[in-house]
Amino acid sequence: MTVAQDEPIRRTYRGNCHCSSFVYEVDLPELTSVVECDCSFCSRTGNLYVLTDEESNFRVVKGTEERLKSYTFGAGNKIHKFCPKCATSLLSRMPNGPPRLKLLLNTRALQNVDLDPLERRNIFNSKIGAEYLPPEHKGDIPPNVEGGQLYTGSCHCGTVTVALSCKPLDESNEGVVVVCNCSICSRNGYIWLFPRPENVVLSGPEDAIGRYRFADGLTSKTFCRTCGINMTDLRNQLSRDEVRALSKHSRQVYGRNKESHPVNVRVLHGVDVDKLKKVTFAGATVMPSTYINP
Repeated sequence: MTVAQDEPIRRTYRGNCHCSSFVYEVDLPELTSVVECDCSFCSRTGNLYVLTDEESNFRVVKGTEERLKSYTFGAGNKIHKFCPKCATSLLSRMPNGPPRLKLLLNTRALQNVDLDPLERRNIFNSKIGAEYLPPEHKGDIPPNVEGGQLYTGSCHCGTVTVALSCKPLDESNEGVVVVCNCSICSRNGYIWLFPRPENVVLSGPEDAIGRYRFADGLTSKTFCRTCGINMTDLRNQLSRDEVRALSKHSRQVYGRNKESHPVNVRVLHGVDVDKLKKVTFAGATVMPSTYINP
């Protein structure tokens, strides 16, 4: 067998945030596995990492890494970087780490990569270092739901919090937790719950809550501007003229949107996301979209 035959197949991967402000390419051996971390940060983002020492093969095509928002915590050994406009988590760096850990890429941001067949290698960083204490909800408490339970959640740094009342979130729940494969949901790793608007309170300083609006502008994906954690999907208040200008399908969707204020289940305290029964929604094919990978 020749040396060439022994070498793994390599390919060029292209990645980007959803709004396309940051685009990169990297040459890597073909992906067969990803790393899933259970720490307080990664469990909120849903990041699936590829660890690489291929710094020389990492090329920024559009934007600059310096314009990404950086967030670190604890000992500050790892720098997480996300787009300040759309909150896509793109990469992490460990400047003083071993070669294989200096650059970690979030595979959710890679174009045309099917994550389902990839082996997931779990690491349990939640058991390392000081215990993470979930930040307290600072806002109002929503009204009770009959037979329901109050849940609170937060971004990682605690600047933005959420409270919601809903039926207990456990293994018995069916059809209420949704994973969507559309361009934004697959990139940002959301897992959606759909409580009514009056049963959700999103709290935080107005200038601390990012709102990413795209396509028809029916909703805004809310996130913490400091740590980049995605929180909810907030219905925008459109004028009559703006509603009239929508397509028939978009008007129907906008009308339905008033019935819920979706919450990203990943941010809720004390909820084991892995144990919840999830419904997969094929948003990439069901919902008309003009999104094109840059």
